[in-house]
Amino acid sequence: MRSVPISDWLSKRVTGAFNFWWERKGQFALTPQKLDKLAEFARAQAVDAVLYTGDFTLWGTELELENARRAVQPLIDASDAFVTLPGNHDIYTQRVVDEQRFERHFGDLLHSDVPEAAVDGPWPLVRFLGEDVAVIAVNSSIPQWLPWRAGGSLNRSCRRSVSCSAVPRSEIATCSS
Repeated sequence: MRSVPISDWLSKRVTGAFNFWWERKGQFALTPQKLDKLAEFARAQAVDAVLYTGDFTLWGTELELENARRAVQPLIDASDAFVTLPGNHDIYTQRVVDEQRFERHFGDLLHSDVPEAAVDGPWPLVRFLGEDVAVIAVNSSIPQWLPWRAGGSLNRSCRRSVSCSAVPRSEIATCSS
């Protein structure tokens, strides 16, 4: 919580902090160890891909994102493909989006095999996994100013891009945050 500037508390983070302290405190203490175990499993099973659909953070702060990237790196390294998108907590406030915090820490993972399909930043992100599988990742998270709301939507051009993508694959997995 010390990583959140005072000015950022004038938002839904106040309610989020109460929720954390009242409901969730302690739930994340073993996260790095759990991610290490997942990485071990991924290596042992020789997984083809890891799909991580957020949330990496609770409040989308710089420190949380730095720690999340460090904690998830073994899992990134354990697979041939790591496809990710932010969850609603990773882009918790409009300021987080405006400062492109998620992109600064995870941008190297947001490359698409069909960049011309992108209509909203890197979204939709299309990744081909071998000859027969395509993953289409769509970021639907939108920061909400009301503390009790979490939500999102896809803009019209993004929906059209996904529905009209010529993905010559027999299996398609779509993930959205």
